[in-house]
Amino acid sequence: MTPAVIAAIGLNRRPLDTRQLPSDRLLAPDRALAGSRKHRAAHPKSRTQVASSGLRSMPKCDTVSGAWKESTGKSQLKRRQLIMNAKQVVRRFLRRMGYDIVRYAPTSHPLARRKRLLEISGINIVLDVGANVGQYAKQLRDIGYKGEIISFEPLSSAYKELLANANADGHWKAMNYALGITNGKTEINISALSCSSSILEMLPSHMKSAPESKYVGKEQIEVRTLDSVFENICSREQNILLKIDTQGFERHVIEGAENSLRFIDAIQLEMSLIPLYKGGPLFDEMYKLLCREGYCIVSIEPGFSDKESGQLLQVDGIFHRL
Repeated sequence: MTPAVIAAIGLNRRPLDTRQLPSDRLLAPDRALAGSRKHRAAHPKSRTQVASSGLRSMPKCDTVSGAWKESTGKSQLKRRQLIMNAKQVVRRFLRRMGYDIVRYAPTSHPLARRKRLLEISGINIVLDVGANVGQYAKQLRDIGYKGEIISFEPLSSAYKELLANANADGHWKAMNYALGITNGKTEINISALSCSSSILEMLPSHMKSAPESKYVGKEQIEVRTLDSVFENICSREQNILLKIDTQGFERHVIEGAENSLRFIDAIQLEMSLIPLYKGGPLFDEMYKLLCREGYCIVSIEPGFSDKESGQLLQVDGIFHRL
């Protein structure tokens, strides 16, 4: 740096020479010491004494902490009680209107439980047998399932709507045939309530509980076994959920999957608690059948019930391979 720059930033300044300062700006060491003594004489208590006397006047720390915790605990308890009372008021109002509030958790909500079971099992393909127009598949999407879905629906009118729904989803395919115990053709009874259509005859108990589901016609349909199509629609290495909702025809689907079952990780199927379709199996029969095939039941979801009595007539059982 040039001498001009050094001068500008002050680097060439010399140390302060106190001999050049006026005498009134300098304080001798003995005068400074005397001033300090005068200050202590005027204020006899030391800093330590002041601090000590202040601490003696304060309550003990344990006492303050205990009182604070007690006060906080009472406030939290009161707040929880107010929240519980508000929930009860809201719930009573909603129930009078025909609604309820339920915690969405695997321990208290069937859909949350199914979602957790799918995640734990690593399910990445669902065989949706008896799909109707795709209600079950849409429900799976609603709870966050993003894997592959293959739906089977033999009824032509329902299949058209199912196909449109599947085409709007990049991982959803639709098949226009039923699954059963043999390959061939048969007749299906068409219900006024499309989802109640069945290959089996409807019993009076079903008609009594849901008169709107009466049969209004018949249709010729194709039936295949799951064993005959399994290798074409999925891989043995995939984690497979087989869902069956075939209005009393569930046992036929299982018996037509004799060779495929060992590759299927989980099964969800409709199970009747009373006879609803002629020849349709009841809960205990399907439970024993699946237990013999190496599955155990892990969840039960409520299904169809009588509108007048409230009696539960069908449930969905979810089974997982041991």
